[in-house]
Amino acid sequence: MDSHLNKYGVSAQEALVKPALLGLTINLGLPLTVYLIASWLGANGSVTPIGDTPPVLHLAVFGGVAVMDTIVAFVLRRKLIEPPAIRSRETFQKDFNNFVFATSLILSVQTALISVLGFVFFYLTGALTETALFCVFSVVVWQVARPREGFVAAMLEKQVRFVDEGRFTHFRGFGNLPTETK
Repeated sequence: MDSHLNKYGVSAQEALVKPALLGLTINLGLPLTVYLIASWLGANGSVTPIGDTPPVLHLAVFGGVAVMDTIVAFVLRRKLIEPPAIRSRETFQKDFNNFVFATSLILSVQTALISVLGFVFFYLTGALTETALFCVFSVVVWQVARPREGFVAAMLEKQVRFVDEGRFTHFRGFGNLPTETK
């Protein structure tokens, strides 16, 4: 596999640096912010439970949605790497880095949405403890679902194989993501 790394000047480890930092920022920052806002609102008595629905029912519904969100994150993790993502041999490094960045961004936002569910749950019930559980669950799911070096190395190997077979993408949607390497 080292020959693939040198062939196009791409390193799985280098391609993962910016996406990992962005994912860390999103998946620690958003749940922490959600919890702090909910805690502040709860301490000020600004949130009162809405309706007569028992909090356990809300917890079951939102917990089910959080589990479905987790499943979607894992399905996306598998499906996003399937198609070719490189436009040409000349743009391999930029295209691959953009591909890793976009994939990581999608997975990070998808898992961070669990903490947003926790805030909606808090708004409906006023239960801070369960909101904290949603926030912690969000971080745990991200830790399990996030792209790691071995995953990115497998993505790299697959993209090199696609390029060697002459299979390129026609997708031009990544634009200028902040993944330029010097």
